[in-house]
Amino acid sequence: MNKYLSIIFLVISRSLALIYSYLFLLSLKIRGMHGGKGLRVHRGVSISEWLCCLWMGRNVVLHKGVKIWMSRNSHLELNDRAWVSYYSIIIASTNAKIVIGKNTMIGGNCMIVAADHDIRDNVSLRDSGHVVGDIIIGDNCWIGANSVITKNVVIGEGSIIGAGSVVTKNIPPMSIAVGTPAKVIGKRILKNEA
Repeated sequence: MNKYLSIIFLVISRSLALIYSYLFLLSLKIRGMHGGKGLRVHRGVSISEWLCCLWMGRNVVLHKGVKIWMSRNSHLELNDRAWVSYYSIIIASTNAKIVIGKNTMIGGNCMIVAADHDIRDNVSLRDSGHVVGDIIIGDNCWIGANSVITKNVVIGEGSIIGAGSVVTKNIPPMSIAVGTPAKVIGKRILKNEA
């Protein structure tokens, strides 16, 4: 009997999750987002501000607690099957572009921020303004949990960023990079190349 109740509960909870995702997608489209067919959204996701600058591919997944902030004249693109895990934050600053490639997975508690404070100003940091830059994460990448991706960074296709890394410079394709700041420690070799 308990087995049947578990199956029924699972079917009902999955159905409710699909309905929630559909309604969330509908509200994003009404607010100006483009794309998003098959979007799966878990509860607690928030997407704010200038959604006319947001494009989502097919079957994107946003897990619980993900926060996306769009500024005016920013651009954010999550391509097909991009996967953003629990409590990660993406901030697309004014005049900056963030692109997350197809099949790319972003681990939990990651920060992807396309701006820094302008430390060259002779005023307090609070009043200093920002320096912005694009962030491009290639297809088939894996960004480990608790990582930070800063402005003016390109992470090449197929790369892996180890958990807890801070990426401040470009990472070549098919690389494994770890640390603060992240450094390349190896290359990925595909099975058909071995």
